[in-house]
Parts: sequence; structure tokens; C-alpha cells
Amino acid sequence: MTVGRFSNFQSLATTLIARYGEEIVIRRSVDGVPANPNRPFEVTRVVTEHTANAVFTPFASVLQDAMMVASGGAPSDGFQEALISAKDLSITPSALTDQVTRKDGSVWNIEAVETIAPNEDVILHTLRLVQ
Repeated sequence: MTVGRFSNFQSLATTLIARYGEEIVIRRSVDGVPANPNRPFEVTRVVTEHTANAVFTPFASVLQDAMMVASGGAPSDGFQEALISAKDLSITPSALTDQVTRKDGSVWNIEAVETIAPNEDVILHTLRLVQ
């Protein structure tokens, strides 16, 4: 592992995203532990919130249109990408458990997460979001 080789890029990404982005909340919702072992199907959801800074960009319309047509649908609006610095984020965002809330109150589902991590130095996460 070569942790630290890309720390300058990580710091630069954090600075630029904080300067030009907005604060978001990543809400994680997972099944909790059943309170009664005899009734394992009765679980409550455990929700945690993590704040981060993100820069939003429109999802490439050509790619969006191709994906929608390939899946048998019609092109639609409501896709975005978000770049999130990994430096101060204690979790790795997940399409299975997380949602993003923007400062305007809009809630976005995470469709995919790509992590930029050269030599295992995590710099940032790119989230593909859909409403």
C-alpha cells in the first residue's frame, strides 16, 4: 500500500469541492438487529447521516439517452453526477443503502458509485444520481 503518495491530489480535491460545491447529507438506512430473537423478522431501520461537500454536474445526455433506450424506456430528466471528496468522509457511499439530500431539499437515489483511488489512495467518489 502506498498511502500518502496522492495526498496532494486528495487535499486539492477537498479544497476545490468545498469552494465550488455545496454541503449535502448522505443518509444511510440499513436493517437493525432484531430486538426479539424469537421474531427475527421484526427489525427496525437504522438511519445515519453523514455530511459532505459535493460538486454536481449534469449526467451526460448522450449516455443517459442510450441507457434509457437500451433498457426499453424513453429518455428522461433527473440524472446528475456528484463528485465528493473522500478525505473527510467516514463512509464509502453505497447504491444499496444511501440517498443524497441536496441543500434545496431534493432527495436523490444513488444509482452507481465510482471511486478514484490510485494505488489505494482514495481521492474522490463519483456518484451517479437519479430522482
